[in-house]
Amino acid sequence: MKTQKQDRRSQRTHQLLAAALVDLLHERRYGELTVQDILDRANVGRTTFYAHYWDKDDLLASEMERVIALLCNHIAPSNGADGLPLPSLAMFRHVAESAALIRALTSGQAMALIWTTVQSCLREEFIQHFHQRLSSPVDEMALRVTAQAVVGTFITLLQWWVEQEMPLSPETMDAYFQRLTLPGVRAVLGAAND
Repeated sequence: MKTQKQDRRSQRTHQLLAAALVDLLHERRYGELTVQDILDRANVGRTTFYAHYWDKDDLLASEMERVIALLCNHIAPSNGADGLPLPSLAMFRHVAESAALIRALTSGQAMALIWTTVQSCLREEFIQHFHQRLSSPVDEMALRVTAQAVVGTFITLLQWWVEQEMPLSPETMDAYFQRLTLPGVRAVLGAAND
């Protein structure tokens, strides 16, 4: 996205264009969309669009970055002193609240890029989470391997949940996730039992 001052008009333009893109993604594949389609839906002029974005890919990337940041910011602290349970319930809830946007952005050509970026972001967040909460030092490689496994499981469950149109509540999904991952986390990182 082009860098510029974020005044109210700019913010409103970004919102209109992003909403138009998401609406159109519900109707057609990304590759079929043109900048003109987005402009017509948003009721924004071409000059205004190009003052904010290089092209439709830039708009998509901007919206993906926003969604990924929102997901990564929803890692809530856990209650346990050992960093467990894993801080995932808030993320499941956020995805449920943003279901239409998540579905639109994760369907079609952009899906692999989004999930890969989310996975990378979450892996680093989980590593930070454990560094801050584990009372004794832990082997860095063990921590990285554990974070990769935990985040891989989380992303796989999240993808399945979104693709299945969220048949289970965020709380139920989180309970499954915790049961699938906590024993392994405790075994590898040597975290104390609850």
